[in-house]
Order: sequence, then structure tokens, then C-alpha cells
Amino acid sequence: MFSLRIALRYLFSKKTHHVVNVISLISVIGVAVATMAIVCVLSVFNGFEDISARYLSRLDPELRVLPAKGKTIENADSLAQVISKIEGVKIALPEIEERAFAIFSEKQMPVMIKGVDAECSQLVNIDSIIIDGELILEPGDLSCAALSVGVALGLDARAGANDYLCVCVPVRTGRINPANPMTAFRMDSLAVSAVFQVNQPEYDADYIILPLENARKLLEYTTQASSVGIAVCNGTDVDVIIDKLSNVIGDEYEIKDRYEQHEQSFKMISIEKWVTFLMLAFVLVIASFNIISTLDS
Repeated sequence: MFSLRIALRYLFSKKTHHVVNVISLISVIGVAVATMAIVCVLSVFNGFEDISARYLSRLDPELRVLPAKGKTIENADSLAQVISKIEGVKIALPEIEERAFAIFSEKQMPVMIKGVDAECSQLVNIDSIIIDGELILEPGDLSCAALSVGVALGLDARAGANDYLCVCVPVRTGRINPANPMTAFRMDSLAVSAVFQVNQPEYDADYIILPLENARKLLEYTTQASSVGIAVCNGTDVDVIIDKLSNVIGDEYEIKDRYEQHEQSFKMISIEKWVTFLMLAFVLVIASFNIISTLDS
């Protein structure tokens, strides 16, 4: 290559001062190292995004419908049925997420409860996150709950323990008796059937998974839900489903994919990636100017 031969001639030709040759060599090494570092760093950060998305897919659905205003979807069951009939949608199920307080034996801590339907295994790969016990989501006289590793450690609980987990939430309706503060809370007792780990701090720290009916009973809901999770059929374009959903359910709801559900986390990864790229690119530019400055020496 003619251009390469000219570059090598000027780069390695005998200079007036020996130190110029040393500077040229150091600059070439700097350019090579900076270029390799840029490629490696961008590859690593792209891998972070893929790994994060893969872990989130274990507990977050491909699409989630949220209320545009307010905290809950009033007729979540009906909405889920309407969404399930859209071509390309595999299943749609209501979900509930709410802050609560958990008591186990003599220990207690604030938690986030997540009420899910018994068919949620069709929505997300939830069985893959269980590290101890068995996930049981059938409602009954004594329902079961799955604890994240953070809750299990904080409450010193384990799957199959003899003690029951007590979950408390403030009452939403009715009067409160000041003489009996416990009337300000609704409680439910659940057996601990499993412990799960997602390898995501926002889930592993304080999440408890329990049957949807138990969550509704605690919160005094009937058909309400915090969101509706959606799984699409294999090979179906998610963007196409989003367009169809927008036409069917209107502007009263927000539709978010997995990246939008965790926008802050992915935005932070993107910012870190491009800041690192700019720093390495600056090093590359400086090294390139050093090479250019030695060509006339």
C-alpha cells in the first residue's frame, strides 16, 4: 500500500535528533494502546447492557402497561383480557407492587411486595431465579411467599421455616381506632416457600413475591393492579406490538419495554460508556498529534 509505505518512511526514517525517534515510538504505542482500549471498553459496556437486560428478563415482562395518571389501573383484569386478544401477544397478566412491612419471628424490615398471577411463569422466566425451595403462587387459606436474598438475610428466614411471615400495610379505607393502633394496619400471614436472587440490587434487597389475590386482599383491591405485564409471541417485533397496543388502549396508559422500565439504570451505563470513550479518544488525539509533530523533525 503506497500510503502505508510513505507513512512508515517518515515515521521510521533517521531523524536529526535521536530523542525524536523515541518520541515517535512512544506516540505510536500510545495510539495503539488507546485504540485497543476504546474497542475493549465499548465492548465491555455493550456486554453490561446485554447482561443487565438478560437478568431483568427473569422478573420483568417484555412490555408493561402502566397508568398514565394515578397509581393503579382500576379494571386491570378486563384490560389484561383485551390485551391478550391482540395478535402477537402471548399472555397479559395484572401485577401489583407496593411498599409494606414484614415481620418474621423477632425481626422486621420494610419491603416491597410484588403480587403476581399463578401463570406468571408464562410471562417471565421466574423459576430460574429460585435458589432455595419452590415457588408456590396458588392462593389459599395459607398462601406462600418467595423472599429475595436481602429479605431472607434481613429477617433470618429460609424456605420451609416453621414460623410464618407477617406482611403489614396501612389501611386504605375505614376509620382508625386511636386506642388500638394495630387497626391502622392490614396483615396477612404467609409461609416462606422459596428464596430468589436476580443479581440486581433493586430486586435482591427487599422484594417479596406473593400471590396476586393475597396482595389485593392486603391492599383492599378488587380488580385493581399496579400494571399489566405482557409477553409477546416468539419472533414477533416488540415495536409492532407497542403500536397495536397504543391503538387499542389509547392514551390513558403508558407502554414500556424492558429498557424503559429501567431507564435510569441503562442511562447510567450509557453515560459511563461515552464518558470513558471521550477520555480515551482524547488520549488518542494527543498521541496522534505527537506523531504528526515528529514527521518534520
